[in-house]
Amino acid sequence: KTIEMINKCTNKDEYLLELLGDSYYELKDYKSALNYLNQVTPSKNVYYKQALCYYYLKDYEQALVCFGKYDGNDKKIQKIIEDCKKQENVIQQEGVTNENMQSSGIQKESDYIESNKELLKYENYNKAVKYYEEKNYEQAIVYLKKYIKETQNQEAKYFLAYLYHLSDQVNQAIQMYSECIDHGIQKGNCYYSRGILYLQKKEYKKAVNDFQDSYDLGIKKDYSKYNQGVAYMNQSLFKESTKCFIEVRDTSSNEELVSKAKDILSRYYVT
Repeated sequence: KTIEMINKCTNKDEYLLELLGDSYYELKDYKSALNYLNQVTPSKNVYYKQALCYYYLKDYEQALVCFGKYDGNDKKIQKIIEDCKKQENVIQQEGVTNENMQSSGIQKESDYIESNKELLKYENYNKAVKYYEEKNYEQAIVYLKKYIKETQNQEAKYFLAYLYHLSDQVNQAIQMYSECIDHGIQKGNCYYSRGILYLQKKEYKKAVNDFQDSYDLGIKKDYSKYNQGVAYMNQSLFKESTKCFIEVRDTSSNEELVSKAKDILSRYYVT
């Protein structure tokens, strides 16, 4: 009734907007509540309601931001905040990181080297491979860049992108993967690897697109779909992420990945 009466008002001031937000919150329509609460001047009460809305929508990152501004310290709120931190940590860990990147579908550069052994006759390339095998990626990058400049071998840029990736030079790796894609070099692998970096950078929309492209090109389809699900989940797009995890659960031959997909579905969704 409150909502009905407010909507008849020609001009809605901040008090009425906040009242609409509160009303939708009481109806557990948290998206609508946020729509109105986000339009009013922030106050302690507004931050509190925003935080709870984000929490119930499973957007734990935004919930923590709002709780931080609310600055409440009662036991109930502290318990919710701890749960947010726990859930946010779990979600972020569902994706692929550099520590397990090779086991999750990225083409190993050693495979690339094996199929391009004739390049070892070039001194700078040979040194790049040597430092790569020693996991001294910074020096490997130095010599590989010299080799590319010397020979204009564009194919070697995939190796360079991979080295940037391994050395956590994220922006350089993304730039190099993008160059490779533009030139048709290892496109599927580049989409997948760049998607992982976007996932790490929390640029989830870009990650979704890249994982779809790698999936369409047949590159580690189960991992592409799984990580796309993680990217959707971090945007609170639970319908889309559910479809991804169900596909992995039902079609992947990778037992570990299937187990992870089942675990996420059981913890976050009713299917």
